[in-house]
Amino acid sequence: MKKLLIIAVAFLALTSCNRPEPNYEGVLMTDYGRNGIESFKVVTGAQGILGPGSELYQVPMFEQKSDV
Repeated sequence: MKKLLIIAVAFLALTSCNRPEPNYEGVLMTDYGRNGIESFKVVTGAQGILGPGSELYQVPMFEQKSDV
């Protein structure tokens, strides 16, 4: 029983972290965005477990050029 609990905790810890992909900027919204711009902040790296009312958005930071 103890081993199963340890495996379950390890699984949740490894799979519940949110992290922006390469070439993307992370924007973390908290409190369902109720406080306007104050509810959003730019983040980097792994963000752990996000609670209710929190969402991590990924914004692409790469440029696309064309010679049309």
